[in-house]
Amino acid sequence: FPVTIGGGGSAGDNTDGGGGGGGAGGYRSGTGLTVTANQTYTIVVGGGGAAEANGSNSGMYGSSPFSALWSSGGGAATRLASPSGPSGAGYSGGSGGGGFGRGNSGGLGTPGQGNNGGTGAGSSSPLNGQGGGGGGAGAVGSNGQSPQGGNGGAGTYNTITGANTAYAGGGGGGHGG
Repeated sequence: FPVTIGGGGSAGDNTDGGGGGGGAGGYRSGTGLTVTANQTYTIVVGGGGAAEANGSNSGMYGSSPFSALWSSGGGAATRLASPSGPSGAGYSGGSGGGGFGRGNSGGLGTPGQGNNGGTGAGSSSPLNGQGGGGGGAGAVGSNGQSPQGGNGGAGTYNTITGANTAYAGGGGGGHGG
């Protein structure tokens, strides 16, 4: 089947410093999917997440024998004391968003679609924390380490366009202060 990738998660929104990196949208690809001529298939393109929100799911569906194929939206990253989510921990999604600040874990990736986000580091102050990188389709996000945020997880390479191209890499974590 063709490549499907969910919308990416947003980075942590922190007006006082850095945030974690957004997780990549879930990545799926393969071969052997049967499609039928003159059959209608609906394709849904998931958008990236707004501030501290997961990306939207992407996929396609039709009638039998093809039912549906979906990829989860990427997990959003957070900042400390997030009003819209857990305090500093990344959200789970296709790939998990990075955590921000000391000991705050990254979100979980969806099995078969992506990897976990990295853990944050530094102090409990948004001015001095580091964000974990968002998970990618090919690798987990790196943990934040003072004085910088973690790298986003690597994407996965595919030649569906004829060129060997990376898809669904995670976002890098930010640095407060």
